[in-house]
Amino acid sequence: MESATTRFFNIAELIIHVTRYLDDKGVCRLIQTSHHLNAICSEALYYNVKANFKPDTNDNVFSSVESIQALARNTHHVRQLDLSVPEIVYYTNCVYAFQGQLSTETDSNREVQEHRLSSQERPLWLPPLPDPRICAVFPMPAMRLLTKLELDLDYDCKESCPNYLPSCGNPKATLTHICWIMDCNPNLIDVILSYLSIKDHQDVRLLSKSISSLKRLQSLYVGARTRWDWESLQWRFNLLFSCWTTIQRLGFDASYMEESWDSSDYMNVPSGGWGSWERSDEEWGLTESFVLQEPCTQLTKLWLWDTGDEPVLVENFRSMLARCPNLTEIALPTITGIDDAQRLAEDIVQLCPKLSSIEFRDWIQDSVVCDVIVRTLAALPENQVRKFSCSSILPFEIHDLVDARLIFRRQSRTLRDVYLNGWANIDSKTIQAILVECEALDQFTVGCLSETLYIDLEDAISLPWACTRIQQLELTIAIPDQPLHRPPANTVPYYNRPPPTTLSATEEQQFGNLESLYRQIGALTELQSLNLRAAFIDSKGHHAVLLNNNTFPGMLNLRCEQTGRPGYLHHLSGLTKLRGLAGSVSAEMEETKVTIGMDEVVWMERHWPVLQRATFFWNLQGREPPEAFRWWKKQRLGRSFDIGV
Repeated sequence: MESATTRFFNIAELIIHVTRYLDDKGVCRLIQTSHHLNAICSEALYYNVKANFKPDTNDNVFSSVESIQALARNTHHVRQLDLSVPEIVYYTNCVYAFQGQLSTETDSNREVQEHRLSSQERPLWLPPLPDPRICAVFPMPAMRLLTKLELDLDYDCKESCPNYLPSCGNPKATLTHICWIMDCNPNLIDVILSYLSIKDHQDVRLLSKSISSLKRLQSLYVGARTRWDWESLQWRFNLLFSCWTTIQRLGFDASYMEESWDSSDYMNVPSGGWGSWERSDEEWGLTESFVLQEPCTQLTKLWLWDTGDEPVLVENFRSMLARCPNLTEIALPTITGIDDAQRLAEDIVQLCPKLSSIEFRDWIQDSVVCDVIVRTLAALPENQVRKFSCSSILPFEIHDLVDARLIFRRQSRTLRDVYLNGWANIDSKTIQAILVECEALDQFTVGCLSETLYIDLEDAISLPWACTRIQQLELTIAIPDQPLHRPPANTVPYYNRPPPTTLSATEEQQFGNLESLYRQIGALTELQSLNLRAAFIDSKGHHAVLLNNNTFPGMLNLRCEQTGRPGYLHHLSGLTKLRGLAGSVSAEMEETKVTIGMDEVVWMERHWPVLQRATFFWNLQGREPPEAFRWWKKQRLGRSFDIGV
């Protein structure tokens, strides 16, 4: 059965088949119409070609003979190409076939053709022979006018793909095909390479050579999987210095590949080996350094993500920044060789004085770069930073800086996105300062890796929050566990008392404080995602229970007029844009089993019309939620809606 793509590709051809049933005048008119359709539609139709193999579907440009042949006729229209590994290999084999066809077309021009094919089309570093013909390969001219190339190399379909060819299993062969595609398209502006396997220096040099030929390149992303034990881990350094000064956005993501990298272990190596294909750098023409020294004055975004397995030497890191004087956004990698965090932070600010977004994720339990990024924030000019994100897998402390509150106050008018996780000596007053002074905040996340990363209830309610336009909020509130969460001995919890419900003076005081908190939350009318955790603490400051397996007293229920039981859900009526609700909102606690009923669920349905996900229940598999929540799910039937984890 033909796919929709195949049928669409052949609309113009279909008209030609109709001509056999018409008179001469009709034939002429229809032929003219088909030519017009081809001229008008083909350019737009083939402008963006996406071919990523997915099992159980034929909707792919390489899924039928007709669509392949139609693409072959229209390769000159393609400007944006998105392929996965099987299509990369298949496409290059189709071009091999086309080149072979050209080389035998005319004897008189054979010498010229052979010279062109050997010197331009087939560099020495390409595999010497096409793949064995285990599937039909159709001649196709190379695409040479691409402006965007997106290749996804995370491929594990193997022979299930109808276009599978043996070299799909050889990462080095795939890399050469990728470099050849880039070499054929000097006008590329945007290149995205995901899950690219890099084996050794030769791979880096080949990739650097191809990137250095793209003199119009503006955006480059390389997500690489590399080995840990080869001589140089500085491939990001090489690629940055291969980019021309046109580059504006540059992103690298590194991960360690735990597998053998010996060529003998590569899949599907021909029985005779790759022969003379695997040659020295000199034989492959890779002796040039491809190092461009001119400053990349247009480069404003540099992301150097890694998983901690691929550190960058501090000297190389400084050299990279020196080539990027106008950076506004940076994501720092793991850096080795830092002997003075304060000095490196000052160097970053001196080399890149326009920074407004700085990020770091610590993957290897090393807080040195966390130290650097915090010091960088402290050293940048006032009200320049828009985004600050520092995440560590373990708590880290910075003791000799000025008060952290002052650091964030200096950026209070511009900060829009703050992510803090692991910074152990961030105190409640610092979080308070961010909430009450950073009026431009769109996103604020305080992670829960450290027991100290919370704001005390008293600090949360003592001043009005200025961040009333915030859209995403993740926060932990520290609340005394008595009297409401852990009532004194022989005291019946407030929600189980017979009517009329009577509260003690201390209970009334704590409910008053909590109501003030709920009013603060309810005033954030732009909220789309709320993750609010209650950390109940005892008199010694220790957490009493897990953060997610509890609820805020009275927050999720309405006041019961018959019993007088308190409830404050009505304060959240302004959250009409709320799409996600998480944290301490369990409907399975002793309190919420009693207090959340049909009235509350009907209220939520009315006031939270776009809510898509709320973690009211944990592990609902195999069991039904209470009747009120079943009713709610029926009301949202046909829409994305999830009430559990």
